Amino acid sequence: MKQVIGALEPSVAGCNLGQALPGQVVDSRVNLVPVTGWALRGAVTRRFRGADGVLGAMNFDLQPPVEAGGIRMGATRDEARDQCHAHGEPKPFRRSSEVTTSLVVQRPSGLSIFVYFDAADVVEAIEFGRPQGSDLVSFLGIDIFGTPADTLVEKLREHTSVDIDEDGHSATAPDLLLALWRAVVPEDDNDPDGRYFESVLIARPGYYEEAAVSGSAIGSGH
Repeated sequence: MKQVIGALEPSVAGCNLGQALPGQVVDSRVNLVPVTGWALRGAVTRRFRGADGVLGAMNFDLQPPVEAGGIRMGATRDEARDQCHAHGEPKPFRRSSEVTTSLVVQRPSGLSIFVYFDAADVVEAIEFGRPQGSDLVSFLGIDIFGTPADTLVEKLREHTSVDIDEDGHSATAPDLLLALWRAVVPEDDNDPDGRYFESVLIARPGYYEEAAVSGSAIGSGH
């Protein structure tokens, strides 16, 4: 069965390169930026001082369906492994329902990066699990994990259509090939649980259709 989205493990992704500021070191993968004075939108992957004061935290910009944090859709396993090394040590990972072994990178912030491969052993989807701090995952300047779920959906709808599924547990932007998931939804306005999405995934064209045929559902964890 295909994993669509919904990893329950503890808690990865690109936009246009921004203009470098004085003293900034820029290459094609990592853009080292000043601690302050830099908007979320910019380079594929950037280092900054996180909310918890950790210098070296990173902002992973989602660029569906092309790449996430310098990890490119359609990359071979060896290429993807090299791309993952920019963010940490990639390790083999496979859920019981998966036939093809995936790669996972665990960041010090708690951010998890899952890279999934198809039968031809090329990247077909990239998933980020919610961090506990420091690292950011953004799309068009929107903080994916720092924005309340309802507000995030509203902001995404300013750019594209978003479908809500599973009574609010998952949201999919089909034109972007982007999906969001959370384990629980708030029961009422006073319920603090489920206020934020826990996982975001971008995929190659055709991924969700194939997942639907195989019987996998968003948020299923299969």
